[in-house]
Amino acid sequence: MKTGRPTKYRPEFIHAVDEYLETCGTQQMRLPMISQFATILGVDEDLISRWAKRHSEFKRAVSKIHKAQREQLM
Repeated sequence: MKTGRPTKYRPEFIHAVDEYLETCGTQQMRLPMISQFATILGVDEDLISRWAKRHSEFKRAVSKIHKAQREQLM
């Protein structure tokens, strides 16, 4: 039996990535960042990384933030 604090992860966070990315970009003059996304969810940036390791769909969603960040920086 597992012990410890229950996870705050929710499958809805996958869609939250797309919602977050709509608020970022060159038009909004805001660079997409994992740390900002974590703040919106009310969690630590490290937790986003751990969730991405455990949940493949979330990992793909978070990779959109990394991709958008790279594209905007170029």
